[in-house]
Amino acid sequence: YYSDCPADKVSKKIKPRVLRRDEDGILYDFGINTAGVPVVRFDEGVTGRCEIVFSEELKDGMPDPHHGAGQNFWAVNDGVARDAVMRYTWAACRYAYLRGVGELVSFWQIHTAAPVNASFTSDNKVLNWLWDAYQNTQLSNMHRGIPSDCPHIERRGYTGDGQLTCRAAMKMLDAKAFYEKWINDISDCQDRISGHVQYTAPYIKSGGGPGGWGGAIVFVPVAFWDIYGDDRFLAPMYPQMLEYFRYLEDHSEYGLVTSDKPGEWCLGDWCTPDLIALPAPFVNNYFYVKALEGAIRVAHHIGRDEDIPMMQKRIAYRRDVTRAAYMNPFDGNFIGNRQGANGFALDMGIGDDRTKEHFISHYRENPYYDTGIFGTEIVTRLLFDYGEAETAVKLMTADTPHGFGAWKKWGCTTLWEYWVISRSHSHPMFGAVVENLLSEILGIKQTANSRGFASVVIAPKLVSCVGRAKGYMGTPHGRISVAYEKKNGHVTYDVDVPVGVPATLVWGDAHNDQETVILHEGHNTLTLPCV
Repeated sequence: YYSDCPADKVSKKIKPRVLRRDEDGILYDFGINTAGVPVVRFDEGVTGRCEIVFSEELKDGMPDPHHGAGQNFWAVNDGVARDAVMRYTWAACRYAYLRGVGELVSFWQIHTAAPVNASFTSDNKVLNWLWDAYQNTQLSNMHRGIPSDCPHIERRGYTGDGQLTCRAAMKMLDAKAFYEKWINDISDCQDRISGHVQYTAPYIKSGGGPGGWGGAIVFVPVAFWDIYGDDRFLAPMYPQMLEYFRYLEDHSEYGLVTSDKPGEWCLGDWCTPDLIALPAPFVNNYFYVKALEGAIRVAHHIGRDEDIPMMQKRIAYRRDVTRAAYMNPFDGNFIGNRQGANGFALDMGIGDDRTKEHFISHYRENPYYDTGIFGTEIVTRLLFDYGEAETAVKLMTADTPHGFGAWKKWGCTTLWEYWVISRSHSHPMFGAVVENLLSEILGIKQTANSRGFASVVIAPKLVSCVGRAKGYMGTPHGRISVAYEKKNGHVTYDVDVPVGVPATLVWGDAHNDQETVILHEGHNTLTLPCV
């Protein structure tokens, strides 16, 4: 397979700030947690060794080894004036301490050349921070065609993390060639005998699970089709999707996906703020159903409709088994409505009115995340879908005990691996919710049967903590931009629509009647009552 994935390149050159000079060396601050390489300047006649230690945090005024992941750099100079640049790898850090000779004169941010293709700003500082922090984290984790979990500790293309964030990344970045390459990695790494989809692509022995990780073989090609309008991977990978389903069937007991490869982790959700409460089979069945739903779309598109009844039957069976195993018939809750369990159930098409009522009321009363990486995305998306935009944004902006507002308050410039436990400070996986800033706050969506944003609906969700917002998103048909401002009981919208793209603006209260206005190509300005 020939890949035209762009190479890594220098995106920005940061001038380090000297925090302290002491008898042992110099402490530098780059002002942002990022990934890149140091540039050390040696003057004429300077000989000797330079050593740099990197870390994401300081402890007692020095780079904290716990957050350094063993990252360091050495250079020896022979007296010739030169700038020495670290090559063939990168450091992930905010701070550096230099011992020996030389001066650290620059830090070059480096990542795969995937230009930013979207923007978001508003009068809500936490949402602005979330956009910027996710962008910085995602780019810091894009190197040599691999979307890594973190740019320093493991540096692996985890299929769970990657499938979770791919839609946000595809909408934010010009990353088509990047994901073409990674989709082929996922395909290449599938076990052709068992059908197992590896936890990382390219493969390296790692942990994960059969649901949220292996489902990448369906979720990423389908996202690529939806967002870029490119269906090239669907027909070639459809047989591999069926082989993945065979693997899940082979690792099921009584209709629940209960195991994975012998000796490997079989996780459900991951990185919850407390101990994981959701049983792995519950989460695995959720992802099996969602993958089957995606494969049905693929089968219909490529002319394999004869397979659809089989997949529909499996969906119905898995729903029935999951409902019987995990739903309390007396109150409608799944697993006590803990860690987004009701959201998982509702999104896979099970539960009843009580399940939905408890789901919504729980987050109205507790407006912060109690979820792991998968549950956070599901809960946020469903709240928007159910007309609970106010609740969704409260979760996203919460500063206690778990929310992006807390990370902003702590001075973070990237997204962390865990809500509270301090390990990696550069994991993009919780950033999957950033897609909602484009699709819900700005309201840039495509119609139900559209691919590649060939037909769009602009439907911003107006919330009390956002008085104005603006941004754009690049699409295969051109840039769509949206701006709005609430003033004196009205909202003024400015919307730019690409040539040849049918578009409508939907406005009104999601709980009541909504109205639709047809937009024309080019610039549209409308002032409507604020409902």
